[in-house]
Amino acid sequence: MHRTSSIVRPMLPILLVAAFCAAAFFIGQQEATAKAKNPNLGKLRHVVLFAFKDDVSAEKQKEIEEASRLLINEIDVIQDLEWGTDLSKGQRSQGITHCLLMTFNSEEDLQTYLPHPKHEAFKKLAIPHLAKITVVDYIAQP
Repeated sequence: MHRTSSIVRPMLPILLVAAFCAAAFFIGQQEATAKAKNPNLGKLRHVVLFAFKDDVSAEKQKEIEEASRLLINEIDVIQDLEWGTDLSKGQRSQGITHCLLMTFNSEEDLQTYLPHPKHEAFKKLAIPHLAKITVVDYIAQP
């Protein structure tokens, strides 16, 4: 028997544990780096994609936009809120022109938000003026 294998064999369990720990540390570091770059990882994202009806005035659209921006100050479970309009102006958007993106810490927070009176009031203001609406909820992952 080779002298090297007689030295390595008893150390094999220790080497395997060390390799496993190093791999776990490396993966943990990658996750920590990803989380530092995007603090919303692991949080629930609530995406609302929509288009206004053709006859909705610019003033009414602005009123709805402003009302959506107030939600973050009125409903404490909303962690972040973004609003934007589609830049592609092409077939890719399938007629969707606007996006409202909210961040929640958990599904429970989303469930608190959905029946909230301020959310219900916003829906009452906005929905009659929408031609299309699609909602997607997901947990942000790297």
